[in-house]
Amino acid sequence: IFIGRQGEQVTNENYFEQVKKMCDAIEGGTGISLVLFVDSKLVGLCGVTCAGKGATKHRASLGITLNETVRGQGYGSLLLETLLNEA
Repeated sequence: IFIGRQGEQVTNENYFEQVKKMCDAIEGGTGISLVLFVDSKLVGLCGVTCAGKGATKHRASLGITLNETVRGQGYGSLLLETLLNEA
């Protein structure tokens, strides 16, 4: 697993916790997430999550994570473009 969070490597132990947070944001209408599979392998994630309510509701966090085996092949751009079209 290669999901990074502010420079921190997410391990198998807390991977499902991160996926649950992504799903909760989607279900709550506060986030959009995309996953990228190449040859049936998960190789990328991209998502945006709204920061909050009230004075911070105009803010969001954006993240893109790619496995090093697919970097430099345009997948990050594809994820970002698709995410922006869906947002």
